[in-house]
Amino acid sequence: MVSEVDRAYLAAFIDGEGYIYIGKVGERLQLKMAVVNTCLAALRELQLLWGGSIAKKKRSSEKHKQAYELRWFKETPTIISEVLFYLKIKKEQARIGLQFALTGDYRGGVNEIHLPNTVIEQRKNLQAQMQEVNRRGEQINKTC
Repeated sequence: MVSEVDRAYLAAFIDGEGYIYIGKVGERLQLKMAVVNTCLAALRELQLLWGGSIAKKKRSSEKHKQAYELRWFKETPTIISEVLFYLKIKKEQARIGLQFALTGDYRGGVNEIHLPNTVIEQRKNLQAQMQEVNRRGEQINKTC
């Protein structure tokens, strides 16, 4: 069973070492969330509670420690709902992600051919909002 401490711990990981975004996969848009860290044991602990898959990240230099990424796709909306209260830095991305998940029968990515044009446009607008919030450079999020 997931405790409040577990929810807060994951939220801190997402705020500090994670990302939430809406990306294109083939011809569809997909909500994705991940955390990256060099401590594989910590990511495995999170995986036991929250699912997802772990992959090795490519090392940019032999001087850097090996990093790993714990990724979620279809679980993302459920996890966001569980940790939203505790998020500080990535709260806006989480809210946009939840709005995106509500735009269709969420299965890790919806074949948008079967969605009405108004919903496809809404999803594209949410993707643009997510890109704006995630943009590097000047911080849009006033909590940072």
